[in-house]
Amino acid sequence: MRKDFEQLAGAVCIEDAAVDRTMLHWAAESTDFIRFNHGQVRQATHVEQRYGTVTVAKGARQTSSRVSLSGNVEADTKTLLAERALLVAELPHVPEDPYLLLPDDINHTERDAPGRLPNSRAVIDAVAKHAKETDFVGFYAGGPMARGFADSRGQRNWHRVESFQFDWCLYRSGDKAVKSSYAGTMWEEASFAARMSAAREQLALLGRPVKTFVIAVERSRAITCTPGCSWSHWAKVSAVRSGRSATGWRRSRSISTVP
Repeated sequence: MRKDFEQLAGAVCIEDAAVDRTMLHWAAESTDFIRFNHGQVRQATHVEQRYGTVTVAKGARQTSSRVSLSGNVEADTKTLLAERALLVAELPHVPEDPYLLLPDDINHTERDAPGRLPNSRAVIDAVAKHAKETDFVGFYAGGPMARGFADSRGQRNWHRVESFQFDWCLYRSGDKAVKSSYAGTMWEEASFAARMSAAREQLALLGRPVKTFVIAVERSRAITCTPGCSWSHWAKVSAVRSGRSATGWRRSRSISTVP
């Protein structure tokens, strides 16, 4: 990925008297997607996609365009250069932006965080092993994602990370299910197994009989006595606080819970 980005940046982000600056935002991913239902594979796909956004600026004018890329550097270079030529021709007709402010400093950054990700077969085998005899419903996504930025001044910024996200539920019946997830950059089957074990324990709790509790909620209007008040006023205050007066009331509600 990095090599492809650098080649595209070098070809597209060149100095040109027609514009003040040319910029390229580049994005790519290579991701496995697996969907499970009833503990079985419902759908398994792999997505490879890349996009490039070309931007040109001159004075207070700026315009940009985003295109899909094929992964073939030669073909993608031609696509981006053609898009850049159209933007340069269009730029004089773009309204000025009084709030446009491009950075003057050049700041290079780089981050490359490789991970330890499972392939699709490893994920499917782990589910088959640890989720058997359950109604397992889940979605897995994992793979490298990269972002790159370049401009005609020579600035380069690169970010690439390998990660995964796995969300699932163990369904019991009705509206009862246990939600779990596992995400990170370093896949460990033991960690997935531990989360599945905890989910099984919670699922067993949902199988217990439901118990209903009645909670009484009391409200009353605050009435205070002052020194020297009459006996009748004191009696009224006592009646309100005990719930025997129309100015105070009691109500109750029921909630269901599982012990």
